[in-house]
Amino acid sequence: MIKLTCAHCGGSTLANPRSARQGAPCPKCGRIIRLAPLPFAAPESGTGTQRLLLLAGVAVLVTATLGIGAYVAFHGRSVAEPPVEPAPAPQKIVPPGGILGPSDSESIQQALPLVAAGVHLVLKDGRETEWAFSTGTGFVVTPMGHVLTNAHVVKEVHQGTKVSDARDWLGRLLARWSVSGPPREPTDEEIEEQLALVRKYVDQVHPRVWLFLGKEQLDARIESLSEEPDLAVLKCSRRFEKFFRLASRRTVQATANVWPVGFPILASTPLNDLEQIRKNVQQSGARTALARFSPDELQYTTTKGVFSRLRKVAQADGRTDTVYIVHDAKIRPGNSGGPLLDDEGRVIGINTLVTQDAEREGYSHSISLPELRERLRPLVPGAVWD
Repeated sequence: MIKLTCAHCGGSTLANPRSARQGAPCPKCGRIIRLAPLPFAAPESGTGTQRLLLLAGVAVLVTATLGIGAYVAFHGRSVAEPPVEPAPAPQKIVPPGGILGPSDSESIQQALPLVAAGVHLVLKDGRETEWAFSTGTGFVVTPMGHVLTNAHVVKEVHQGTKVSDARDWLGRLLARWSVSGPPREPTDEEIEEQLALVRKYVDQVHPRVWLFLGKEQLDARIESLSEEPDLAVLKCSRRFEKFFRLASRRTVQATANVWPVGFPILASTPLNDLEQIRKNVQQSGARTALARFSPDELQYTTTKGVFSRLRKVAQADGRTDTVYIVHDAKIRPGNSGGPLLDDEGRVIGINTLVTQDAEREGYSHSISLPELRERLRPLVPGAVWD
């Protein structure tokens, strides 16, 4: 039995558990007295062990909650929340050819050869030697090894490949270069004198065009040559991972930056004294053309200038024009045939010449490439026009 006490008058009565929960009348005041419910009470049929387990579960829940709260307060995030990963850095988009811009020297030096025109000589005593007599700059425009440059860099060799006996061609070159005083054409006697020396000392003459890439010397052949515009297409047998993109449209406006790239030192070997050449070969032995160049001559440079205007120059046929990009970036004779880049690394022109205005201020002229797109497309299959 359970004793029930009236909270109003203090009267009490006895009742069984079921009646105590349902309520019993107070004997003094008649109000209904009920048993107050206990907190965390287990079901009536539960055992003492079940009640202990229930209390233990509540304690674990409270402890876990307090632990999570402490973790959040200390670390600032829930244990269920994954750590925040840093956002990946944006990747550079590598254009076709792999040259990112004028400052990408590592890629440029893999696609920018020094172009050398010269001869491979087989002397009467069996010794062989190579001599370069003019140089310029070229740039690779396809993975298959197509190279663009100026025609005037290689035109002498181009003429030498068309004659039946290249010794006659060499003798006439030597006569022209041996002329002293004001520029003039050599006389017949001067030509015959040089031809006699060539026949005396030289057994074979092989005109050559070489591409120098660092310490590598590559043979190149002339695929196409035109004097208007001053343009030549060369081809070597090596494949290239890096090459230059060609601008298919005008990408620069007034005051835009332009970047001539090339080998400014005009590396030329005097070829006007065949007797001295023969003695040199006897003393130093056979040497490749590349071995005659210093490290400074094989180091390319990049200069910066500002686009000024476009200039049209009528060609000899009177029907077409050569369009030049005029700018104030410094170029020197060794830069001939090299690329003129925009800020994105596209080739917008071919460095060709320097003129002076009435105030004697020099302006550099680069042949504009977009105007030559249709002409060049069949000559350089695989080139990327951007």
